[in-house]
Amino acid sequence: MGAAETKTHKSPTEVCKVTGLSNHEKDLIRKSWASFMKNKNENATLLIINLFKMSEGAQDLFSKFKGTNPDELKGSIRVRSHGLRVVAALNSVVENLDDIECLLDMLQHIAHSHHPRGPTKKHFQDLGGVVIATFEQSLGKKLTEDVKNAWVKAYGVILSVIEKEYDVIEGNANEPTVEDAEVAKSKEENKENGEVTKEEGEGKTGKVEE
Repeated sequence: MGAAETKTHKSPTEVCKVTGLSNHEKDLIRKSWASFMKNKNENATLLIINLFKMSEGAQDLFSKFKGTNPDELKGSIRVRSHGLRVVAALNSVVENLDDIECLLDMLQHIAHSHHPRGPTKKHFQDLGGVVIATFEQSLGKKLTEDVKNAWVKAYGVILSVIEKEYDVIEGNANEPTVEDAEVAKSKEENKENGEVTKEEGEGKTGKVEE
């Protein structure tokens, strides 16, 4: 008989130094998100309608929706399409809660892709409340206080990274944060283990190996 397989079990109370989320909180986020995604199209539309209602000026960023009563846009394919893009971004966050380097890179990309289009830090701040409000409508009793608090904490990370990247874009960057330190530490550990980062791979070969 072969050697028995051993599985590594993560402690529910272990906390990520970058996000501040415990493994238990990450599990709550994943499970609630899975429930949310069961009605993905409907919830994507609801998310954008809530954004238009709750975030001043957000609807005006979309020329085709400007001046229209948000409730009249519930059947709009364009609204659903944009909502699905927001949902896809949130889905990537959920999928990469344990991959900090990838998570931060994605959020920085979101900042760079949105900044030229007009959304402000305030819009991203408002989006946090919009997400929670949408969860309250779509998840009902499944959105317990523990689940809600986990999402509030997770969105705090999202907002922090995006706001910081906006500062970089606008030339108002501050001193390196704990996120920078942890990512740098992770890269050093990878080097010690003989692993090659994406950037290093591109520098040596001109492309990233699949």
